[in-house]
Amino acid sequence: MIAITVAIREELRPLLSRIADAHTVKHEGRTFKLGTLARREVVVAASGIGIKSARDAADVLLSNYSPEVLICAGVAGALIDAAKFGAIVIGTEIFQAHLTTGTVPTRVFVKPRFRLADAALVSARAHPAICGGIVTSDRVATTPHEKRAIFDKTAALAVEMEAAAVAQVAADRRVKFLAVKAISDDAQETLPDEINSLHRDGKLQWGRVAKVVVSRPSVASEMARLGKRASQAGETLAEFLEKAAQENSLSAMARVPCATRPQRH
Repeated sequence: MIAITVAIREELRPLLSRIADAHTVKHEGRTFKLGTLARREVVVAASGIGIKSARDAADVLLSNYSPEVLICAGVAGALIDAAKFGAIVIGTEIFQAHLTTGTVPTRVFVKPRFRLADAALVSARAHPAICGGIVTSDRVATTPHEKRAIFDKTAALAVEMEAAAVAQVAADRRVKFLAVKAISDDAQETLPDEINSLHRDGKLQWGRVAKVVVSRPSVASEMARLGKRASQAGETLAEFLEKAAQENSLSAMARVPCATRPQRH
């Protein structure tokens, strides 16, 4: 069995359209979808946004299922110009950063003996993928300056908000882990500041979204554009995961995460 978590339902929809015989199961108040992806048994879930929601969802998932690999999927922001919109990033190491407090990012997990040959195989048969670090942040990095600062301290390729938490659960349970992200915003792209106020306790606050739409039409237009790009990136990600499942490459690329000591700067 392959287990896949994403942050929100909108990220899950492109993948669900590719899952056969999908049915819903609930555990501890959380909703999971079971079925087959490329004839491989799969369980998928939208965890909610952020570290706590991702950790809790992964913990419930692994308390009820025994997958051969746990995948943290979804969209991410690019930290380098080479990671273009729609690019697939496969994480070889995971960092954690607290942008709210300005804490220096630390490398928290690595996957030993990462098999780049498998990534190359998948890239050749699906969508091009690049391999490197992924940073998990406590909020969205909205400016090129923030993204550059993160890259300067980590040399990572992408930033998102859940992978470190899922990796922690996988490490605790000794389950193979893989982070696969699709780039939805470029390194030089500035995002609306309001984007960080639209979620609470892991969930989008639609009342806040409606307030922004009414009070800030220009921001609403930009949010709509970003939503469309995220949806397109999600389609690319779903295609990649389906092709990789067909080639049995997902488990082969994954490793049980190894915790590292915080880096000194």
